[in-house]
Amino acid sequence: MARVNLLFGLLCFAQASYGFPYYEANISGDLNYARIQGIAQTPKGGMPNTTASLRPKLREAGIDDEWYYDVGAGIQFYHFFLNFKYHHLQPQGSDTLKQGLLTHNQFIPQGQNINLRVDYDWYRLQMGNYFRIFKQGYEISPIVEGHWIHYHYSFSSLPFASARSFSMAASNLGLGFRFPVGETIKGEIQATTTLPFSNLSINRINLTLHKNIPLCSHIVVRPQLELGVFRIDYEDFQLIANHMQYTAAPNIALGFTLAFN
Repeated sequence: MARVNLLFGLLCFAQASYGFPYYEANISGDLNYARIQGIAQTPKGGMPNTTASLRPKLREAGIDDEWYYDVGAGIQFYHFFLNFKYHHLQPQGSDTLKQGLLTHNQFIPQGQNINLRVDYDWYRLQMGNYFRIFKQGYEISPIVEGHWIHYHYSFSSLPFASARSFSMAASNLGLGFRFPVGETIKGEIQATTTLPFSNLSINRINLTLHKNIPLCSHIVVRPQLELGVFRIDYEDFQLIANHMQYTAAPNIALGFTLAFN
């Protein structure tokens, strides 16, 4: 019993000394705007003469930005945190081709209209452990991430149409840095990059600013503003590769987190 009391006292002291919540569960949602560039080089079965090199580009279908959403959930226990987030990227557009296009073993002649849609159902699991480096609220954490994306590419240009779907995964390492901005606003910078064990590469850097607004003794709402850049790049090892890129620069998000502690 004495050991239990001692452990409980140490835990309370850690909470008081370092200001980390004993525990927290949260849910979040964001509306994102992204200026984007991308490609969808899509052969038929990896065979030569079934796709143009590094085409179609998203801008060929009039796609240079998009609005999308993400939702998430997380837990924090003292310094440790575990977060899940789902991003639904869905750029789509239509335009007249300025030059002929070969994609997925279909040839669309110059001057014909093309409708293009690309879906990225992107699931991200993240964990880390924050450590204080100064007394005034500055904290740093190593970050480990797992990514899984279900990708779908489709186009139509009468009488031509085709589609392609597959999944891809990657693991990332990075750093997080939390810091105060004035008396009431907190900031966080995260940067992660993919380990070289996958055909998929996801590199991102993100700045988040948020403010805690207590709703009651155990519920807090956090309005948040995010600004960042990221790139998704996939290239496989077929004779002629599937090569997909999605670059968001910048990516701006407005949202909120609802936290329970």
